[in-house]
This record gives sequence, structure tokens and C-alpha cells, in this order.
Amino acid sequence: WLPSHGLRNASHYYSNIASLLRKCNPHILELWAEPFSLVAWHSARAFRAICPKGPILFFSAQNVHKWRPPPWSLFEGWLFRNADLCMAMNDDVKTILQEKGWQGPSEVVPLGVHLPRYENVKHMELSLPPSGPVIGFLGKMDDQKGVLDLVAALRELEKKVKISSLFIGSGPLFHEVKEQLQSLKGHNLCLPAVSHEDVPAALAAMDIVVMPSRTQQHLKEQFGRVAVEAMASGKAVIVSSSGALPSVVEDCGLLFPEGDVNKLADTISQLIKDKNLASNLASSAKELVAKRYSWSVIADQFVDIYQRLLATSEVD
Repeated sequence: WLPSHGLRNASHYYSNIASLLRKCNPHILELWAEPFSLVAWHSARAFRAICPKGPILFFSAQNVHKWRPPPWSLFEGWLFRNADLCMAMNDDVKTILQEKGWQGPSEVVPLGVHLPRYENVKHMELSLPPSGPVIGFLGKMDDQKGVLDLVAALRELEKKVKISSLFIGSGPLFHEVKEQLQSLKGHNLCLPAVSHEDVPAALAAMDIVVMPSRTQQHLKEQFGRVAVEAMASGKAVIVSSSGALPSVVEDCGLLFPEGDVNKLADTISQLIKDKNLASNLASSAKELVAKRYSWSVIADQFVDIYQRLLATSEVD
């Protein structure tokens, strides 16, 4: 039953966690696991036995309200009663947790990037002849990521300007995307997913990076790491209105209503025609990443959280 259930990732645990915790004797426990997961409950219980007054932090990225059956709802309830702070992926998470009964504080802690990885990067070798800017997509090729919306927008766009496109990723729509791109007039490539180490080189080959995500019944964009990586690479970014994307890019990228293919085509056209706008967006995006999403900044945020929690705890 679990292998085909959405909760399969929440059902694992580490049998030796109690002995590991006793060995290191921590004063604070940081759980990078959802509060309804078995591993969060099991680890927190073991920690409480060793350090009864030590602060517990848990992570959550759930920005869609979902009902969860026992025992996961019981795990979540126990964490809500015993944890001291939630590290929320986005503002919607805080609202969802409050609706589910969480009464403690929540602080938005974003995902980060290591900025030096995206500086002075040689772009990956491609067989794209020069024919206008390269419109890029990087990520899973499925309905939630809206990849076919971008293909449709390019079909409209090629009636007005010459462009090239580069799609990189894997997923159930990969072959359909590749087939549709072959029917376009411009120079277009659809390549399999690359390793994490090769992401900077892939982004360096793009001029405009698009995240056309679509909200699904039980899923909407929780963060948008590709958008942050593209901004770190100094690229102009376009995102849909799905989930956390608008708040992640702030005013350093362009926004279009999710699913609106014509508006997406117009937004891409706007960046192509206005090179100063594209350049200014790319520049401000790099500044935003350095200010908010670099690992050094996020590390300072964690240190501040630890110090505040430990200052008010009864841990010796």
C-alpha cells in the first residue's frame, strides 16, 4: 500500500537515532522533515528523552491544506505540542499550520545557493546557431511545471521574432515537449536532465529563464529553486503566479498569470524587445540572491534562531 501512497516518504525512520543522539548529546534538535512524518516524531521523542527542555525546530513546505490519516496526524499533533519553532518554506505554510492547530512561532527560511558556483561559468556546448535570445526551461517536465504552456507561448512568439529555446529536464512530458519543439520554426533543443553540478553551465546557456508552473489540486509551487539559481546566474527570469514564485522573485523578475499562454508570450516578447529591462532585472536579481538566498545569509538566520531559542530555554 505505501509504495503507491503519497505518504510513503513520510514513513521512514532511523532505528539507531536514539543511540546517535545520546552519543552527541545535543542541546537543540533541528528536524528537516515534515511534522507528520514518522522520522520527525521518532527523532523528537528520542531527543526529549535525552534533553527534556531542549528546543525542537521542525521544517514544513506544505502550502496546501491536506488531511492526513492516523498515525501521521498523531505524529503531527505530538510535534505541534512539543516543538518550539517551525521553519516555514513560505508564508502560506504558516497559515496552513495555524489552521491545523500549530500555535507556536513560524519563521520563513528559504532554500539557498552557493553564489560562487554561478559566477564566471562557461556555458554548456550546444548546437544552437545564433538566432535571437535563448529562452530556457530547466526542471521536471510535467503538468505542474507548466512546460507545455511555455512551448505554446513560443509557438505564438515565433510569429513575431526569431528565437531559440533550450529545454532541459526529465519527466512524463519529455517526449511530447521534444516532438512539439521539432515542429517550431526556430532552433530548439530538448535535452535530458543534467546533474546538479552541471546546472550553472546549463543556465549560462540561456538568456531568459521561465518557470511557468501551474497549481494542481493538491500541489502548488512551494519555492522555485530554479528561479533562484537563474537569478544567481544573472539571467532575466519570468515566473507564473503559482504558489510562492511571486514572493521569491519579488520585483526582480516578471510575472504572468499561471496558464495564460498569450500573456506569457507577451512577457517574453517584452524582455526581448527591451534589453535594458532584461539587463536591469538580471542585475537586481543577483543582488536579491546575495541579500536573501546565499547560504551565508541563511546560515546567519539559523544562528540567530538558535541563539534566541537557547536563550529562552532551560538547557544547561
